[in-house]
Order: sequence, then structure tokens, then C-alpha cells
Amino acid sequence: MLAVALSIGGGAYASAQAAGGGPGANLPRGLPALHPAHHAAGSQAATSTGVSVSFHGLSLVNGWQSENANDGTGNPRVALQNGIVYLKGSLAQPTPGSSLFAQLPSAYRPVDTLLIPVWTGGGNFGTLEILSDGRMLLSSNTPCGSGNTAQCFTSLATISYPLGS
Repeated sequence: MLAVALSIGGGAYASAQAAGGGPGANLPRGLPALHPAHHAAGSQAATSTGVSVSFHGLSLVNGWQSENANDGTGNPRVALQNGIVYLKGSLAQPTPGSSLFAQLPSAYRPVDTLLIPVWTGGGNFGTLEILSDGRMLLSSNTPCGSGNTAQCFTSLATISYPLGS
């Protein structure tokens, strides 16, 4: 099952898929190009109707910390608007440990496990895994210090998925 949603806050898209299919599995060929939406820099929330989205903080666990103080990218937050869940902010884990960084409140949880590509330290890709019980995990195969690039820095900007995913 592959769900593609346009991000409102960043103008890029994030693809979310049920575990087991691999990136791009079951993606039809010849899809029209997605064009990013452009919004004023620094806007906290924007929609095509001008209605604000109310973001709520994520409680970080296992030594994960917001990178807002270092990078000005905002604290990790979540919102729900018109059946789409939006994430934003950035985080890191200064002392590598568990990949579990937060648990989504029940109102934001997917039906199936989602694997979503994310930007990590050094411009590398990592994976955000969101389980149906709300556990959120980050990983990357690229080393960084004594951990991986997801632990050095991960951006949640432009991540979104349909609530029924």
C-alpha cells in the first residue's frame, strides 16, 4: 500500500508505504509530476484555504533532543488537518542508543506500519518508521560519529501521510 501526500509546510512530498514492499514497490509508471506548493518562509502553518494548522509537541525519549537550538528548524511537532498528519522540526540523539524517539498520540497513528524517507546528517537519507501503536523510530545506514546520520541529525520537515495509511 503506497500513500503519497503533498506537504503543506515545505512544498515537497513524502511517500509513506506499508512495511515489506520496498521503496517504489507498486508505484504506477507514468504518474504526472508533483509540483511543490510555495509558502512564505517561516510560516508556522499554511493551507490553500488560509486555515491554520495547530501543531502539538512530541515527547522525545531515549536521549533524543530537539535540534531547534542548534539549527533553528523547530521542535519536533505533529498536526492533523483534513485527514492528513503533518510532522515538522528536527532532532538528534547526542549519545547513540535506541532508535525509538517518540510515540504518537492515538489520534495521529497510522493503521499500518509506515516507512518514510527522511533527510539526515550530511544530506543523507534515513528512514522514519511509524508503527500502528504510534512508536516512532529513526535509522540510517550511513555512519556518523559513534552512531548513524539519523542520530546526528534528522529533519521531520515535509513529512505527511493520510490518517488511514
